[in-house]
Amino acid sequence: QSCEGSGKTKTECNTEVKALNQCRECELVRCTETCKAKCAVGFSDWWEMAVWECAGCVAADGYECYEGAECFGNRTFSPWNIPPPYGASCSSTCEKQLDTCRQEVEGPCWEFDMDTGMSFYDRCNQDFTDEFGTPFDACVSDKRAAETDYSWRQAKEDAFAAACFTQVVPAKDPGMACAV
Repeated sequence: QSCEGSGKTKTECNTEVKALNQCRECELVRCTETCKAKCAVGFSDWWEMAVWECAGCVAADGYECYEGAECFGNRTFSPWNIPPPYGASCSSTCEKQLDTCRQEVEGPCWEFDMDTGMSFYDRCNQDFTDEFGTPFDACVSDKRAAETDYSWRQAKEDAFAAACFTQVVPAKDPGMACAV
């Protein structure tokens, strides 16, 4: 991860690690037959699959999904259409670093409390479900039923949830501070 963090490609990092002769059997980059199709065709379920499966491919060998291809590692490319969580200028390495920082800060939310038998996160979710769960679930269900494009993506689910949250939860509810 630190190699990629320095701006090198997965292939360059693979070569560097292999040269150290410390990881003889490691498979750091792959190139499968699926990579002969465009990233979005071969890996329509999840955008990162193309990164895991095609980082070792090159265009000169007839591959259309390779590190450097327009669709490679591009979550905004169709059919995924997922907006980058930290903006378009934040690379995947940048995202990993910010996610690591975020996980460290959110760590206490996940710690198990022996007295309550739950984490703070679980208690917050339970409070939300107890108070708003039924109308919230009904709202999301109605939005799904009204949708005509059945290629479900997480971004669409998140948009439904955000719209229903603002519709169902009172704007000034002090109990929802943990959900924001």
